Amino acid sequence: MGILFTFVFWLIILALLSAFLGLIVMFIIRLCCKKEKRKRKMVLGFFSPGIALGTYTVSSFIAMIIIAIILDIDIGIGDGWRGKLPNGYHLYSIDLPENGAIGKQNLSVAIVPIVNGITKVAVSEEYVFGFINYKEMVEVENIGKYFALDTKTGEISYFDSEEELVQEYNLEELVLQDNNSFYWSQRRIAYIIASIVCLTIAVIAVLLFWKGWLWGIGKLKK
Repeated sequence: MGILFTFVFWLIILALLSAFLGLIVMFIIRLCCKKEKRKRKMVLGFFSPGIALGTYTVSSFIAMIIIAIILDIDIGIGDGWRGKLPNGYHLYSIDLPENGAIGKQNLSVAIVPIVNGITKVAVSEEYVFGFINYKEMVEVENIGKYFALDTKTGEISYFDSEEELVQEYNLEELVLQDNNSFYWSQRRIAYIIASIVCLTIAVIAVLLFWKGWLWGIGKLKK
């Protein structure tokens, strides 16, 4: 999905969810609160889920942009994925994360792919190892092969089996991740921390909304 379509889709979902949760909160307040000032609290209750979800969404979007800049990865929405590799290389996917390619940013905006059809990948110091198995987007001779990329020299070697690759580079073990796991591993901790921070901001926003509304009503009565 494109970024614009994703934005509109989630905007509609959040609006419907906010209205639905707002009605539930209003119903709970009507059942639990005394008649005195109940209408005011019902109004506050109806808007509170929207305030919380809106604040969380906006703060999350800002956090995702900051994380993408700091970690040199994709922003996390739309139809593209990008993971950072050593020495300016990236693993990236378009539409389908299981179909990866490795490229290096040139002077233009485009990333020039040097290996296509990647389904699994691992990084060890300056080397990138992987497995090519996405049959629809790769040359026939490379299907089912393993590769090793020296990111310092740009040299690529291909192997018929994982054992050959391990022996050639004297590796104790080779743990290949599927592309989805690789993309997620680079942002997991940052996203967890950002989620906690954004949730805290959303709670504070709701509390300030209630406090500000009640303070305003109190000032009008005076």
